[in-house]
Amino acid sequence: AQAPFGSSRGAPPRALAPAHSRPTLTMPASAALASAARGRAATLAVAACGRRGELRRCEWLARRAFSTADPGGAAAAPEAAAPQAAAPLSLPEKLQLYRSPTDLAAAAQQASSQGLLAAAFSVLGFAGVIVGSPTHPAALHGMLCMGAFMATYKHVVMTRKELASIGMRHLESLTLLPTAAPAAAEAAGAGGAAETGTASSADAAARLQATPELELLLRTANVDLRLKLTEPAAAWEGAKYSGLITDDRTSFQDVLKVLYLDEVSGWGKQGSPASQDAALLAAVLATDKVVAEHSVEVRTDLEGGSVLAAPVDGAAQLRKLLDKVPAAIKASGGNSGERMGMPKTALLEIQQIGRQSLISGLIFFAAGTIYIGRWFKGEGDGKPASRDPKEPTNIQDLIGLWKARLTQPAQP
Repeated sequence: AQAPFGSSRGAPPRALAPAHSRPTLTMPASAALASAARGRAATLAVAACGRRGELRRCEWLARRAFSTADPGGAAAAPEAAAPQAAAPLSLPEKLQLYRSPTDLAAAAQQASSQGLLAAAFSVLGFAGVIVGSPTHPAALHGMLCMGAFMATYKHVVMTRKELASIGMRHLESLTLLPTAAPAAAEAAGAGGAAETGTASSADAAARLQATPELELLLRTANVDLRLKLTEPAAAWEGAKYSGLITDDRTSFQDVLKVLYLDEVSGWGKQGSPASQDAALLAAVLATDKVVAEHSVEVRTDLEGGSVLAAPVDGAAQLRKLLDKVPAAIKASGGNSGERMGMPKTALLEIQQIGRQSLISGLIFFAAGTIYIGRWFKGEGDGKPASRDPKEPTNIQDLIGLWKARLTQPAQP
């Protein structure tokens, strides 16, 4: 409990000095006592009294103010400046906080072309192995044909699906949708409730914290994600998500961990993201608000046949991903996208997919070339019956073996 003015904790208050012996109170002390009389911390009054001899005068004025509740006397003294509560955000129109400079469509098209080239190399490689082994059984050739089909499916079909999935998580823009300030905040005064700009990161964070609800539009390469953010419910609050357990809804921080964002530092430099309010963007990216509602819509403004076009069930996939984000991060033991095995940007992952596809196709092509090359080097694994077994093999022997195999009547 707060100790009485002018007295030690646990000790009875000292007697007030006579009126003629009361020292004159300085202006800062009067201002502090006026604040104390209006319900502010009493320690401000004691700190502002200046000399030790004025403590009794402080005690006398403070008790008189509380006992008589004289508003006129309190207003007569200059009021000490006190910090005002931050006003909630009030946006009459949408505000784009983040815009990625990355041209993901061009990178995805290049990776898709590399996948097609890899599929062609793979087919040629498997064909070379089959042609270079004319004496192998038909069952082995059938398995090689199946391998060629699977390699083609991976580099053509699966690569496009992977590119679309990456595009679904590449954040192109982050927009703060219009929001109205609460009536209580508007009645608080003309203090900046309708202002949209922020002077510093600290001011932006304070105003964001004072905003109970926030609506964001996250546009990726192929979907639009709308989020409604609210404050997390504490365990002692009487809300739906309160009680003996903490709020387990997906937080906005968890959502950011499954999205690809470009580096947000270096504003104004070439190749850096653009923002209409960098301070507010930093506050939004660091907020601890949770997702109360979310909706996903597939974008319809993409060009026909785009590599990044979302699949038919793309919206359902993203909803399922958002619902499982907290459990997935907890299971991985990570607290960021990089610790979960994700590259820093979608561009890096797309480029990595293209390179890996090309390398895989070249490996199969090299294997087929080796099998065919053995016959040119005289190291083939068979000869026609008309050839001398001691002579080295050549490409004519390979052709002769295949002619004999194809013209041989089928076994009953």
